[in-house]
Amino acid sequence: MKFMLDENLGIKVHKFILDAGYECVRASSVLGRGASDSAVYHYCLSHGYSLITRDHHFLNSIRFPPGKGFGIIFIRHGQLKTSDEIQLIQNLFISLKSEDPNGKLVILSQSGISCLPVRQSEL
Repeated sequence: MKFMLDENLGIKVHKFILDAGYECVRASSVLGRGASDSAVYHYCLSHGYSLITRDHHFLNSIRFPPGKGFGIIFIRHGQLKTSDEIQLIQNLFISLKSEDPNGKLVILSQSGISCLPVRQSEL
């Protein structure tokens, strides 16, 4: 599984994902700082990365439908510290053993994980 971190997530989250054994790149490293949401989305789509983000714009599945081979993982806003974000991602990794985020919008929050499948017309 390959992940791209949107620029609203820090270097400690990136390091945690790498240390967990997953491939992970940062959007700002690949596309430059301030890349548009559309550029991030299309890069993930064409390179098979699942996007991890706190940007609520990616919840718009009409504009940014998760696709075949990748998903969108949204960390719900709140007063989260980096350690909280890491804990949510760790919970995601545990759930990956039973559920693949590809083709889904996954929402991580302190109350749990929700996986929303994409309509077949969006694939």
